[in-house]
Amino acid sequence: MDHMSALPIEIITIIISFLPIVDAIRLCFLRREWYFSNLWIHSTIFELKEKSFRRPETIRRYRGRRRRSIAVETRQNGRIKFLQVFNRVLFSLVSPVISSFSFHHLTYTTSHRNEIDRWIEFALSKGVRDLVLNFSVDFPINQSEPWIVIIKYHLPDVLYQNASSIRTLSINSCRVDARRISSFKNIRSLTLTRIKISVRNIGHMVPQCPLLENLCLVECFQEWNLKINSMSLKRLIVRHSKGFTLMEIRLPRLEYFEYAGDLIRFDLDLLYALEEAVMDFTMKYISAFAYWYEDAREYFSGLAAVRQLKICTNAFKIFPQNYLRDEPFLRLRNAQELTLTTTMERYEVLGILSIITSATHLRTLTFIAGHRRPLKELMCDYYSEELDEFLHPDESSVSNRLLEVIVEGFMAKQYEMEILKFLVGSATMLRTITLLPRMGYSERRIAAAAADLLSVRAASDHLQINW
Repeated sequence: MDHMSALPIEIITIIISFLPIVDAIRLCFLRREWYFSNLWIHSTIFELKEKSFRRPETIRRYRGRRRRSIAVETRQNGRIKFLQVFNRVLFSLVSPVISSFSFHHLTYTTSHRNEIDRWIEFALSKGVRDLVLNFSVDFPINQSEPWIVIIKYHLPDVLYQNASSIRTLSINSCRVDARRISSFKNIRSLTLTRIKISVRNIGHMVPQCPLLENLCLVECFQEWNLKINSMSLKRLIVRHSKGFTLMEIRLPRLEYFEYAGDLIRFDLDLLYALEEAVMDFTMKYISAFAYWYEDAREYFSGLAAVRQLKICTNAFKIFPQNYLRDEPFLRLRNAQELTLTTTMERYEVLGILSIITSATHLRTLTFIAGHRRPLKELMCDYYSEELDEFLHPDESSVSNRLLEVIVEGFMAKQYEMEILKFLVGSATMLRTITLLPRMGYSERRIAAAAADLLSVRAASDHLQINW
């Protein structure tokens, strides 16, 4: 602080211009001269959350009527203080440019609409680049039906008419006219959260934004099917969105793809630049619905170029009569890092083997195990025959570049051990197997499992097992 106090006010003003508004105000409290000079008005990063103006105890739920009324009163006081501070601070800023404008308004009512419209218009007049508008409520959302949130705020026309300066836009829990988002010609990153939109509008919007590189849809509701075509998009994230059963993607420059949600059909094509993919399927539905042999082959054909893949293996059911070790139907020739989320049940074995053997350049293999199967396996009769013939070690069946295997949530289950023994006997360059047991699991059983693995004839001369 002594060194900073010696700096001239001009330098302090420049430093403040790079600080968020709250940090800028706190810095000004350190010296009377800075405080009375109101140097914080030179900040170019405006970020304010209504939650910061509440006492922590008001976030909790109260059972008693009197305590609940106190909580409501303090929340209302927090909202009033938030609005007062917001208006005073925002319209005091003198910087010609606001680089980032962000707020989280928990208790929006229609009476605030004109006020919020003025905030947005002011930010646009300052040439704002990063705009974050968050109207999400402060209680957990219904994960099964996230779109049921009552949306009251509509984005103003001024936002669509003066969008040329915006590079990053994040919108949460408000009504959006997706057809008009195409007016954001210079936008590079778009995040839509808890918004009901038309998929047809999304399909029309993306090609109209020639510079768009990042698109994120979280807990949105889309009708019909999701089709995205773009020559610029590099990052696509779709999490827990509902209403569509098919995702059709044509993105030749896509580098990162993440999907989390229910099982749907995928039509993935032209993903030549794909580096990393994360496929996190909702596990509670997987036992009843899954990808069969033909579905899996079509599904993985779009991921042929991926280098890092994280996938939920119990979404794939490969029957013994469809599994051919010498002619694998999956092709992951570029995959070097593979992460498999699995319950290590019998019906998953052939799906796991299919994925592992198809990755001919695999170097690191990680199992995230320890999950319990939530529903009874409905197709167990198809797997009644022995799987020993498929788990017989064969040095030609596993990548000769595999160096490391990691098992998180290890429980020494029957087929968990069988798959590890298969890898020990097949991977000629394998260096380490790391067993990370599930919390509370017996160390004695882990030690016995490690000793059992060491008793297997290893294809590699330098194998080490850590636990």
